[in-house]
Amino acid sequence: MNLSEYEKMFALEADHFWFRGKRDLVLKLLARYLPAGSVPRILDLGCGTGINLKSFEKLGFAVGADSVEPALKFCRSRGISRLVRSEAQNLALKGNGFDAVLALDLIEHVQDDRRVIAEAARVLRPGGRLLVTVPAFPFLFSAHDRALGHFRRYRKAELLEVLTGGGLELEKISYFNFFLFLPIFLFRSFCRKPRDKSGSDLFRLPGFLNAFFYLLLSLETLVVLKSGLPLGVSLVAVLRKP
Repeated sequence: MNLSEYEKMFALEADHFWFRGKRDLVLKLLARYLPAGSVPRILDLGCGTGINLKSFEKLGFAVGADSVEPALKFCRSRGISRLVRSEAQNLALKGNGFDAVLALDLIEHVQDDRRVIAEAARVLRPGGRLLVTVPAFPFLFSAHDRALGHFRRYRKAELLEVLTGGGLELEKISYFNFFLFLPIFLFRSFCRKPRDKSGSDLFRLPGFLNAFFYLLLSLETLVVLKSGLPLGVSLVAVLRKP
């Protein structure tokens, strides 16, 4: 992912509906699956520019890991100090050290996604949780994905095969971003950028539209927590280390 995309993410992710909605969902899943009454050790794997990591710091002892120095620089500008520069496929961390590992829109950036999951499982404590989000459906792959450095998008069955191959036990999997599926499908089908055009589809929306889409994602979160969604632009999964 090039520097301009990190700059865009840093500028947007505090209040843009896409980032806020996903962050709310992740925080609620952590509250459900992490044991109550303890101070969890949390690893944000591929922490990006740090807005999620700031939220995780409120839950416990949170550490961010990323392989890209500009991303870590943005994290430091937010006042975050517990950072490790490391490749996700070969973490410079001891095993069995974390109660939760978060790989939020990470493994699609890595050629060997199974290796990333194996490393996440290695640094988890027994009984710890891995929480993963990824972009869904290969037919939605577009210039947006290329701009963000994605190797792939996932179907549910493909993601399950990757996640459970390392011995982790599935506790939850669901699509999300359901309401955005049709407009994104239509946009990417009929308004495709030429392959040589760069830049993701993310941009700042007018306030009322941003608030409306955030409300939709908040409603989706309730459904995902209760049961799950059959369709969506993204997938989320929670797994447990035996």
